[in-house]
Amino acid sequence: YGTRFGVHGKHHHLFDPRTGTSSDHHAGVTVLAPSAILADGLSTGMSALPVDRIRGLLAGQTDISALITDQKGTVLALPS
Repeated sequence: YGTRFGVHGKHHHLFDPRTGTSSDHHAGVTVLAPSAILADGLSTGMSALPVDRIRGLLAGQTDISALITDQKGTVLALPS
């Protein structure tokens, strides 16, 4: 879940480019893909997206899936 920093540990190394602040959509994003570099890039990008946008990205993909962990620890497997 990465290294947190700041007085309250609210900030981390993944920033939402729309806000310039640490992304807080999910506690964690894990992507399974044909290559590590693709999985890494997608998980970083998906960390700044809401679940409905991630569903849209994965629609029709047969070789890419994601596990999205919310702030309460619930895990959602996509595509579902």
